[in-house]
Amino acid sequence: MRYNKQPTDITTQLTMLKQRGLIVSDEDTALKQLASISYFRLASYWRIFETDEATHQFASGTRIEDIISLYTFDRELRSIIFTAIQDIEVALRTRIIHFFSLSHGAFWFLTSNSTRRCNCCLTPASL
Repeated sequence: MRYNKQPTDITTQLTMLKQRGLIVSDEDTALKQLASISYFRLASYWRIFETDEATHQFASGTRIEDIISLYTFDRELRSIIFTAIQDIEVALRTRIIHFFSLSHGAFWFLTSNSTRRCNCCLTPASL
């Protein structure tokens, strides 16, 4: 399959979006957002506002602010989730280190068979 679409500048991208029915109240801000976030990253967020997948027409009343708000919400949610995952990872790693240190000594990680003697976790050797 050959890809035959040519690259377009940001001004042309915004023009295309407006031709498809996107309401843009502040063009300068919209151009800055397209320049910093990118057309293709935002495309994932505006798909739900399209009424026609073939022509990519937007539903009546769709504003670029709606798309940016959805993108911002997703970015902030992702940040909160990653922070929580990091906290969980550190806590789990701390418990594992504590367990192995008490069970196998301070340098348990230097002994290759320390984890094989434990039934509490899977190691590549136990698989």
